[in-house]
Amino acid sequence: MATNNAGVLLREWRQRRRFSQLDLAAVAEVSAKHLSYVETGRSRPSPEMIQHLSNHLDIPFRERNALLLAAGHAPRYQETPHNQTAQTELHDLVNLVLSGFRYPAFAVDAHWNLIAANPAMGIFLEGVASHLLEPPTNVIRMSLHQDGLAPRIANFGEYSAHILERVRRLTANRPIAELDNLLDEFSHLGRPSSPASSLASTTYETTGLSLNLLPSRCRKQGLAGRPVTRSVESIDSTLPASDVVPLRVAVRAWFSISLRTFGGPAGQIAVMHRDLVDERRWIGEQRFLHALSYCTLLPGPEAQQLAIYLGWLLNGTIGGLIAGILFVLPGYIALMGLSAIYAQWGDTTAIAAVFAGIGPAVLAIVVQAVFRVGKRALKNGVLLAISIGALMALALFRVPFPVVIVVAALIGFVSNRFRPDLYAVKATAATDAPPPLIDDDALHGERPSLARAVKVTVVGLVLLGVPTLIVAIVFGRHHVLTQQG
Repeated sequence: MATNNAGVLLREWRQRRRFSQLDLAAVAEVSAKHLSYVETGRSRPSPEMIQHLSNHLDIPFRERNALLLAAGHAPRYQETPHNQTAQTELHDLVNLVLSGFRYPAFAVDAHWNLIAANPAMGIFLEGVASHLLEPPTNVIRMSLHQDGLAPRIANFGEYSAHILERVRRLTANRPIAELDNLLDEFSHLGRPSSPASSLASTTYETTGLSLNLLPSRCRKQGLAGRPVTRSVESIDSTLPASDVVPLRVAVRAWFSISLRTFGGPAGQIAVMHRDLVDERRWIGEQRFLHALSYCTLLPGPEAQQLAIYLGWLLNGTIGGLIAGILFVLPGYIALMGLSAIYAQWGDTTAIAAVFAGIGPAVLAIVVQAVFRVGKRALKNGVLLAISIGALMALALFRVPFPVVIVVAALIGFVSNRFRPDLYAVKATAATDAPPPLIDDDALHGERPSLARAVKVTVVGLVLLGVPTLIVAIVFGRHHVLTQQG
């Protein structure tokens, strides 16, 4: 009977994660027949098998204990005793962790009711209606309610979409009635009717703040060796959207990237992907690929445009400027040095041999970069076929690039309307890597306005025109640098 219960629980978790039996068997590298036997109760899963499948299904620790018990095994994860002493120790530890956050941070229970907060949260709570602060204070309701923080969150649409999607993921793990009620209450939530800028100076004139927020998860699987607790569900902090990572850290990262961007745009894009997506986990995979597709359509160097966009995501306008400048500055200096060497000694056999050897190495870098990014982007046969067709059209038939892009877009649009299954991506195995700081499903944008459009235009013209003007004054308007600028 216990085995049957374990099989039922595993099947429920598989269905919640939207895996078929074949998909789960493939990613977990187990026999589909054996998995079927486990789910139907014909085979008793071992503790190792339960742990293995739980890793691929991303099952929380508490529910893994339930699976082990249902299969007749001992629980593997310690659960904190629910007594006053243990709770006091736990809350002291939570307060210690919260005190280390520079920005507003808080701890919540499974229902997202506030348990503790650091002093920086005080400024957030000023001006919030008293009925939203009555215990238990629900953080989601307080942040999304019109009498709470909603009127002064400048990027409210982005913030609310992120929070509600996160709640949906939590309820997919384990149904919680209070969270389901919150989804019902705010599921059709739109942007506040009044602009945040006006509300900041009227409704919330006590501090005059207009917030631009990006929630940043800091989930603790265990505090002080306690991987399962009954009261503290997660610790969260809310960072300014312009400061996802410290600016000095971002500057070092972009400088490091700039020193490794050999091989033209393909190599540069591959380096950014490996550094920002795979290693640092700052940007989500799909966000990076979608941004790359968009930048490819824009006139100009797509790799630098991508760097500017990613820098803006991480650190706002100043981050975009720093990323764009550092992306080209070290390469420019290196290019000037190599040009001087070649101009001075380029007719010698040794220098010619060095440059001849660099050529194949750079070609290898480009091929490896194209393969790396292509493997991530072309995840099924349809996308691969479109890519091969586009390559043939450009290389063999010399079809203009804009025509290839338009035709590819039309093929994707029409086929997706009538056969969306053609673009289904095969399920991939779960990973132990931490979630990216900027999720794939968190939209980023600025409210459109004439003032912002004028500001962006003026800043762009100044950044383009001032260096050119300085070069023209120093070297003259007929100099090659002036004409190239």
